[in-house]
Amino acid sequence: MYDLISRYETTLNSKAEHFEEVLESIRFMYNCRHLSETGLFRKEDINDAVGRAMLVCQLNGIDSRHHFKIVYVFNEADSSVTTDWCMTRQGLSLVIMNAPAPNLAIAKWQWQMANMMDVKM
Repeated sequence: MYDLISRYETTLNSKAEHFEEVLESIRFMYNCRHLSETGLFRKEDINDAVGRAMLVCQLNGIDSRHHFKIVYVFNEADSSVTTDWCMTRQGLSLVIMNAPAPNLAIAKWQWQMANMMDVKM
């Protein structure tokens, strides 16, 4: 009896994976730099707000991986690795809504978001 090993061409698979990566990069177009523009600077505050935003997703039956992705950034100058969050537009909005005690910049963003909402009860 022989074990049969089949080799498959990976060209199509890698093209499909590349296409998925491109689509994902379009969706995950926001990061911590965008949060700093709203007045959210401290890593601890960002991580807390992201955690609460992920909980909001979970409570609504939404897979948070569809809106949040952690990436590791290598700094060649000092050989350090830092983390950054990539987010969708909805993810960014949830993080801003869940930001800790707001400063003036965060409060303005939250107010703009509240004005854009069309809530029907």
